[in-house]
Amino acid sequence: MAPMSVEKSIANAVASLRMEGLTAKPVYEELCRRLLRGEITMSEYVALAIERKGS
Repeated sequence: MAPMSVEKSIANAVASLRMEGLTAKPVYEELCRRLLRGEITMSEYVALAIERKGS
């Protein structure tokens, strides 16, 4: 995914969470960036997210 598309996707997801009264922690935003850029697989994303739970 193009860098601008990645950032736009992250911004849209963060906005959607805010509309629901939720927030996104920066650590998870970065994991999403890495996933969308193809740096990690979905399985790796899930494992890293679980590992960082509570961060």
